[in-house]
Amino acid sequence: MKPFKQTPTLTESQLCFNRALSQARVVIEQAFGILKGRWRCLYKPLEEKTSRVPATIIACCVLRNICIDVGDPSAIDPIEDDDEMDQSSCNGDEQSDARGIREDIMNYLS
Repeated sequence: MKPFKQTPTLTESQLCFNRALSQARVVIEQAFGILKGRWRCLYKPLEEKTSRVPATIIACCVLRNICIDVGDPSAIDPIEDDDEMDQSSCNGDEQSDARGIREDIMNYLS
């Protein structure tokens, strides 16, 4: 999801949305860094159907929680990921839908 473009005319709701989105992205990036540090299969593009990717990510999260619960001593360094999602792959309808979702979230946060 893209933040609202920084302009002097941003409303307080838009600024609040941008802050919340930025904070959420930081947490998500850190979580993926931790997962990638332990399961190297996530460090490169997954060689599976796109429809299976969510199940793979969830499985890695569950396995990490199990490792924490059993006191797995493995110290894995998180991996930082500077790659941004390629926004050019979205078509017009997807971008329009995304804008609507962004507006809904912004209104919820206000």
